Amino acid sequence: MSHNGWFKRATAGVLAAGLALSSASSGAAAVSPLKLPAASVAPAGASAVVGDMGGFNSWLTSLNTSLSLPAQDLAVISYHAGHLVGGAGGPVNVTWDAAARKIRLAPQAAGYASLPDVDLATLPQLRETLRSLDEGARRWIDGLKDVQRPETVIRALNDFFDRGGAESARMFAIPSVNPLKRTVAALSSALPAALHPQYDEGAPARQKTALQAWQRSAKKTYVLVNSYSFKDDGTPGLNYYDMRGLAQILWAADPNVNVVYVTAQPIAESMIQHVLQGRPDGEQIRRRVHFVALNDPSTDFLSQKLVDPKHGRALAQIRGFIDEIGAPAVFYPYMAGPYEWRIARELGLPDSLYGAPIPLAYWGTKSGGRRIFKAVLSRYKGTPKVALRMADGEEDIYDMAGVVRVVERLRARHPDIKRIAGRLNLGSSGEGNTFPDISDLRGMSPTELHQALDAKLRAVKIGIPDAADKTDTFVDVMESEGAAIEEFISGIGKATYPSVQSEILPDGKVRVLSSHEQILVDGNNYIGAHFQAKQVYRKVIEAAALEVAKELAKKGVVGRFGTDFAAVAREGGGHDVYLIENNIRVTGTTYPLVTAIGLTGAKTDRKGVLRRPVDNAPVRYKALDHDVRPNLIGLDVDAFLNYFNRPKNRVLFDAATGNGVLFHLLPAVKIAGNVGYTIIGASAAGVQRLQKKLTRLLDGLELEYKGGAKPEKLRFVPKDIRSQISEQIGHTREARLFREFLDKHPEILLTRSHTSGVLFHPTGYSVVGRNKMDVERLNRAAEQLLEQFYFEAVPPTPR
Repeated sequence: MSHNGWFKRATAGVLAAGLALSSASSGAAAVSPLKLPAASVAPAGASAVVGDMGGFNSWLTSLNTSLSLPAQDLAVISYHAGHLVGGAGGPVNVTWDAAARKIRLAPQAAGYASLPDVDLATLPQLRETLRSLDEGARRWIDGLKDVQRPETVIRALNDFFDRGGAESARMFAIPSVNPLKRTVAALSSALPAALHPQYDEGAPARQKTALQAWQRSAKKTYVLVNSYSFKDDGTPGLNYYDMRGLAQILWAADPNVNVVYVTAQPIAESMIQHVLQGRPDGEQIRRRVHFVALNDPSTDFLSQKLVDPKHGRALAQIRGFIDEIGAPAVFYPYMAGPYEWRIARELGLPDSLYGAPIPLAYWGTKSGGRRIFKAVLSRYKGTPKVALRMADGEEDIYDMAGVVRVVERLRARHPDIKRIAGRLNLGSSGEGNTFPDISDLRGMSPTELHQALDAKLRAVKIGIPDAADKTDTFVDVMESEGAAIEEFISGIGKATYPSVQSEILPDGKVRVLSSHEQILVDGNNYIGAHFQAKQVYRKVIEAAALEVAKELAKKGVVGRFGTDFAAVAREGGGHDVYLIENNIRVTGTTYPLVTAIGLTGAKTDRKGVLRRPVDNAPVRYKALDHDVRPNLIGLDVDAFLNYFNRPKNRVLFDAATGNGVLFHLLPAVKIAGNVGYTIIGASAAGVQRLQKKLTRLLDGLELEYKGGAKPEKLRFVPKDIRSQISEQIGHTREARLFREFLDKHPEILLTRSHTSGVLFHPTGYSVVGRNKMDVERLNRAAEQLLEQFYFEAVPPTPR
């Protein structure tokens, strides 16, 4: 269900109930005794098992064929009992007790001993409560727009009532940190317990106490659940993302640290050894790492799987490891959402989650980030040569009327504006960003402008089709989670995209961990990073990130987070560096840093340089998550690693030299041809040399796997065509079109059934022929094919 599904249903239920009640007569008539069937009557459908509000309402409708209750009473029962059912964390047995005139609710989920009965004798009082709630709910809904309307509150409620249970909501309503405190607290007396869970003022203090005790302890246990808990965007192999952080097992290099690593499917032993072989103490580390696999290949994200009752044995296994190790444990997820907090509770670690409480996730949205950045910019604006800025615009936009208002205001301040940026609050890795051209919308009336902008934003599809083959549009998702609407930054086409990774420790101290230059496809989608950020603006972005960390620490945020920037060079010299967003979670740059430190033992010196302790040599690295090579689809993990373990193909990390490559997320090779890796060297030039060698080896592996013979036995000519085909062939529009184009022209392509042909790589192509003339013929054919593709198959890119 979409994020706004519960919210729309719940508010509609409140208002419908209120409308039904408002149509009833006032005074004594409103509280008249109910006319119920005799106790001896056993109506049809008197008992059932339901899973959510919709199921309960269907059962209630069936039951009412015998009860014949008036519509306004059905609205009250539906609202009151339906929300109890929705928050029960699983299926609920519902039974009509005719003798007692009550609806009995018996949850099946573990940890829910009982739910209150719905006593029909109290319906008159419930009517009065809903009558007052009607106005309160309307003010509350409006207040969400007027104050800040953080989508995390709505999302948390959505999870709570649909499937999350009370443990998800426990952390959401904390007045001391909740941006909605003023609005919600004023209505708390009117809101029923199901809609407005009891405030838990002590939750942040308990979390702080628990995490500080863990921080002080010499012995520690990490429970790692790298669940990419975002909406499925259709990326092949995404359900293996829980293996992306496998290098985190190197935290167990500390003899006082144990790691419990949880995945949906078992990790191949060759992958584990691939990580550990770069360490001389690999065997000792392996003894302190404990793996738990759910054996669940479904596409649900890992945290969602863990709360499924069918995986209760896995939770018990994790608890068993925690008890066996005996050291203070912390639940360390990729991101801290409702599912993650529920898992922490199930593991007996209700306050020991290393991440922000649910409401604080708002500060990691595009809108919340803008509010944090405004506070930072009020006291720090960079230097004359490197100015710190934020794009002009507005946050917390939830409807097209809001978009139109922002566009009109931006035009008033920037008469020459030609393009805007729309950024969904929960967008990740560029997904959810759109940059519509508005230069053709001048001279329109407000109504015409509304219609034109609506059409442009509805043309932007987000995610993948649902079961009904419907794909959400930008507008659909914006109405659910909100968005920031901004000016399109001038010169952004030539910008670089540095980021800074920071950490807020349980004791409240803040620190900058690293800076990177992000590798983005089309300036939007993250695929990797270089360590470090460019020196010309590094100090400014690190200082800005530190100020951001201080602001987030004031809000109560704990854990790692990333701050993204866009640096635009000025024509006369210097840079304008724009604050873009905060990601309050583990980020794409977290794992490469963990890998580099874990393999080399490096520490950061006073100048921010990573250095190996054995020889004080600097450590530089590059990480790439998406070197997509469709020719490798079908190649399993062991065969892939065996190729690189051959003496002639050695490029893997070597502890003796401190240089080399570590691959990650290897199951994605077989599924999608997606190769991910971190390259570690002593300098940027050294990293680049390793990259070139790795590229040659990957090209050779493609030839061997696709052509059925080792490349040294084939006659081939590698041709570099990076100027024509994007380096990251699997993640650009042209690359997708190119693969489709090749499918229609198979005659010259190399396959296992041919002794000659052309094989296209992300960085070029190789011609394999029986003799020199054959090679020349195929080379000409490949050039003609490329020319045909670029002049016939690729439509112009809008600028």
